[in-house]
Amino acid sequence: MLALVAPGPAYQDVVELVADLRARGAHVLTVAPDDDADLPLPQGMPETLAPIVAVVRAQQLARALALRLGHDPDGPAGLTKVTAT
Repeated sequence: MLALVAPGPAYQDVVELVADLRARGAHVLTVAPDDDADLPLPQGMPETLAPIVAVVRAQQLARALALRLGHDPDGPAGLTKVTAT
């Protein structure tokens, strides 16, 4: 599971959920503005900008996963980048 732990109203709920899931044996990776996060975000980011930074981290994760699985992230199956005119 990938958990976004960002500042804001849901912060404490997400922290508790991550702890609960880990206690139940789930493998949870965190994306957070903490030094011990699996995918750290910059610290001190305003809450309103945190999703933008988190999306970039998610894209980096998706690319790394695609490469690890032997896929070409720039040429996915079923996608053509041609516009018929």
